[in-house]
Amino acid sequence: MLERFCRSHDCATLTRPQTALPTLPGAAPINPSWAFTADGPACSHAGLHLVFQPGDNPGSLRRFCTALFQEAARILQGMQEQQQHGVHINWQQLALTPQPGGRQHTLTLNAVGDTLSVDLPQIARTPELLPALQPWLAARLAGRNYSLSLQAAVYDWHAPPE
Repeated sequence: MLERFCRSHDCATLTRPQTALPTLPGAAPINPSWAFTADGPACSHAGLHLVFQPGDNPGSLRRFCTALFQEAARILQGMQEQQQHGVHINWQQLALTPQPGGRQHTLTLNAVGDTLSVDLPQIARTPELLPALQPWLAARLAGRNYSLSLQAAVYDWHAPPE
């Protein structure tokens, strides 16, 4: 199936070295794995799976996948740090608001006003994504593995033009 897929798409972009995006201090670099199915290319990392349209070129989506997985990791790491300080996460009250003058966002964690200041451009562009990530975040915070599949068509994610 991969061979048939690569006849119509530039799969070389998946195998050449990628310029690393900045990671969190102490965080391991994120290197998504890829699968090629009849449903389309899919990237995965730590139980998160992004499934794209069959015609999308995964080489064009590579940077997007890595960036989105890094944003999810930023939220998870920030929540873990807050929980270590006794902060309660109220999933019904999570709210993301942009901070003035930059790429940073404030993620409100509860009614008390505990927040994270994080750079989340991909998640901020797709408001329905934060609620969709909540089961994955909750499971990971509890130390459990969780598999969450997100369909690109639902979020209107497309490969940029080549």
